[in-house]
Amino acid sequence: MKKAYRIKKNQEFQTVFKRGKSVANRQFVVYLLKQESADTHFRIGLSVSKKLETLSAVIV
Repeated sequence: MKKAYRIKKNQEFQTVFKRGKSVANRQFVVYLLKQESADTHFRIGLSVSKKLETLSAVIV
């Protein structure tokens, strides 16, 4: 994935969490925030809970 499509900064994640909408099920929570400019492309970021982070370290 191109770097331009990635959300990496904490401030950007916080903006999506605070201003965006969320959809959830048992496995995932997806946060969406429509961008103000129609010219810009979509961006995506992944966040893993500390529980899963620890579990993935054990599995590897």
